[in-house]
Amino acid sequence: MIEQALLDIGLSEKEINIYIASLKLGSQPVSLVAKQANVNRTTAYVILKGLFEKGLVSKYLKGDVWFFTATQPENLSIYVDRKKKELDLAQEHLGELVPELRKLMTYAHEGAMVQLFEGLDGVKMIYDQTLKLKAPISEYLLDYNCDLRKMWDFWDVYISRRVALDIPMRLLITDDELGIRTKKKDPAVLRRTRLVPKERFPHGNNLIMIFGDHYAYFSYADDKFVGALIHDKYLASMEQSIFDFVWDSAKAYDDKLAKKYKLPIYD
Repeated sequence: MIEQALLDIGLSEKEINIYIASLKLGSQPVSLVAKQANVNRTTAYVILKGLFEKGLVSKYLKGDVWFFTATQPENLSIYVDRKKKELDLAQEHLGELVPELRKLMTYAHEGAMVQLFEGLDGVKMIYDQTLKLKAPISEYLLDYNCDLRKMWDFWDVYISRRVALDIPMRLLITDDELGIRTKKKDPAVLRRTRLVPKERFPHGNNLIMIFGDHYAYFSYADDKFVGALIHDKYLASMEQSIFDFVWDSAKAYDDKLAKKYKLPIYD
């Protein structure tokens, strides 16, 4: 819980280990902090120096030895606020910079434009693209059996932003407990969901989204986050046609389950 919260504000795993060790130990030399965090002294010193620059630890010289002390936990709020202001400033600069960068960019006029993303932040960038385009979203979420607690908070914020932008979604999801719970929430989140047989879609830990002239593939297998974003109106149109066919074909099956579990039914 603590580690995840610290990851969310931008600290690395090594920074978190050193920071927590410093909190527990109080004012200590680098060698003891390194031992508590189970890292070598040189690495600990570099990380402590970085935490000092972030305002999360203080230091003082005693004799010829530097002692480091974790500052009050309230300083985390100051750190986050400072990061937010820096990001706001960077956003302002990007507004001026993007048009200039576009002038330098070479576009391929033939074929699809494919972008690959790795890691949690990379996957989140694809979701942000769906909000930027504001096109209706069609999504497959099939046999979803991996633990993605890292994404839950982000998804809550994403759904709120999507609803605020009045972007509707159609969702195909397998008929397990998660699928049924998801469909129950449809009216509140501007979404229409249809359930499909889980045994027909045994392709776990994957997700597909289609929006406008784009479609994206996501893989969350083995706790690795990978995404591919394809921009091509012809391929996106083909993917949309396939989705529409599955959506229509799933109606009778979904209606049966919707009546059984008192879920929304769609034409």
